[in-house]
Amino acid sequence: MKFISFNIVLFLFYSAFGQQAVVNEKIISEALEQVAAKYHLLPADVQNYRLSNQYVQKQNGSTHIFLNQTHNGLDVFNAQIQLHFSKKGKLIFSNSTFVRNQQASLISESPVIQIYTAFSSVLDTLSLPHISPMDIKFDYDSLQGNYSYFNNSLFYNKVRAQLGYEKIGNVLKLVYLFALENRSDQKMYAFKVAAFDGKVVQIINRTLECRKFHSHKTVICLPEVALNLGSSDVISSPKSDAVYNAFPIGIESPIHGSRALFSNIENVQACPFGWHDVDGIFGNEYTNTFGNNVFAYEDTLSMDDFGYSPDGGPSLNFDFPFDINASPVENIDAALTNLFVWNNFMHDVAYHYGFDEASGNFQMNNYGNGGEGYDPVSAEGLDG
Repeated sequence: MKFISFNIVLFLFYSAFGQQAVVNEKIISEALEQVAAKYHLLPADVQNYRLSNQYVQKQNGSTHIFLNQTHNGLDVFNAQIQLHFSKKGKLIFSNSTFVRNQQASLISESPVIQIYTAFSSVLDTLSLPHISPMDIKFDYDSLQGNYSYFNNSLFYNKVRAQLGYEKIGNVLKLVYLFALENRSDQKMYAFKVAAFDGKVVQIINRTLECRKFHSHKTVICLPEVALNLGSSDVISSPKSDAVYNAFPIGIESPIHGSRALFSNIENVQACPFGWHDVDGIFGNEYTNTFGNNVFAYEDTLSMDDFGYSPDGGPSLNFDFPFDINASPVENIDAALTNLFVWNNFMHDVAYHYGFDEASGNFQMNNYGNGGEGYDPVSAEGLDG
């Protein structure tokens, strides 16, 4: 077995529990043997992988390890083993999408075409202006093992690219994976392009859209989830005088019901300093719809930059009028308040069920609870 970076894993477990780690290489090796038997994998199939993520859930002390299958140092896309251990180190759940008999499935070991040629296929598919391959310059990050390309006129942010293997039918083929945010239709895509002939083999639209007049019993939208935000096991009340006028759970849209006033709704475990703090010291840094979890602002010009946001003043009073017959611009204060509240709702409820700092949630300041910070949600209202 190749235990990549498990010195890091063991150190994390040691520091998290303050005692000798219970999940060690022997336990992980035994777990992989169980996974191989369960999913009919060959011993060679579980010998090459990289550690893609790992964390300890502080609510119950469980340990979660995610391994990505590799070949020749490259990822096999969507090939992952998940190992979930109890606080005592017992494997309680596992899942695998590793490719079986990986070596026999391979038909290509090195790319035939260069990355800029493959990206030209992406441009053609999106009907974007032609760019000479010589003008498409991808920078390689040896630390991350990926490429990046920036073209502000066509894409938001950098286009990210990675060379890896994709299972197509019963064989593994080298492909380029491109992740991009297209300006022309304002959607986020993942493209997989074959590295041997430049053909697009898969397009994934990562933008979820919801139209107000259609059945929600389809896969177009996320399923409705019944949550009681008023229950004591989900929402606690830190000292906060903030008041928000927003649509409560169960009211799908303004045509389905009315708003309600909320106060003392922050989860004290998820947001110990409230929704408007970022420095970890009691007292609000912001009085508008900005805070540790989300920045809610208007972006009517589609600039992807901080625009107007309503201000609740020193008392944090976000009780703004709303008129269903008025224009969206006239209702901007109420709309952005609702956007701010719902993003924070999702943060706090998910935190209660284990989506915390160590497991990769969205916060500017992680308050010393592990994970990487500086990743709040940018919630754009009236996005042009």
